[in-house]
Amino acid sequence: TETPILPGPTPTASLTPTPDYTPTPIAGVTLLDGFIHEYQRWNNCGPANLAMNLSYWGWQGDQYNTAAFLKPNARDHNVMPYEMVEYVQTNTDLRALTRVGGDLETLKKFIAAGIPVLIEKGFEGAGFDGWMGHYEVINGYDDTNQRFTVQDSYKGPNILINYPDLEKQW
Repeated sequence: TETPILPGPTPTASLTPTPDYTPTPIAGVTLLDGFIHEYQRWNNCGPANLAMNLSYWGWQGDQYNTAAFLKPNARDHNVMPYEMVEYVQTNTDLRALTRVGGDLETLKKFIAAGIPVLIEKGFEGAGFDGWMGHYEVINGYDDTNQRFTVQDSYKGPNILINYPDLEKQW
C-alpha cells in the first residue's frame, strides 16, 4: 500500500525590515551655466525663455524658431506650458514635462541635479499698468543669501531674486 504524503509545514513569509530613507542633502549653492541669453521681442517671453532653457542642453535656435510653433498667428498672445512641452517633444531630441504645485525646495532639487526650471510667474513692470504672466528660467540658488539666479528675457541675464519674492510671484 502507498503511504500518503502529507503536506509539510506551511511556509510563512518573513518581512525584511525597510531601511530608513535619508535623502542626500543638496549643496547650499548651485549655479548652472551655458545659457544663451535672449531678450524677448514684444509679448514673446514664452518662446524666448524656452529657447534659453533649450540652449543649456546644446539646442541651436532662438525665440523665432520656438515662436513659429508656439504662436502661429499674430493674434496669439499667450503661450501655455503644455504648448512648450509639445514643442520640445516634437521639434527636438529632448524631453520635457509640466508640473504644478511645486515649492522652492523642489526647484532647488532640480537645479542641484543639473536641470534648469522654466517657471511661469506674475510680473509687474515699467511701461504698463497691472499684472501679467511672465516666464523665466531658474538656473541657480544660494541658501546663504536666500536667492535664486534667473535668466529673464525681459530684465536680463543672471538676475537675482530672493526666495520670498519668487515664492510670492510664482
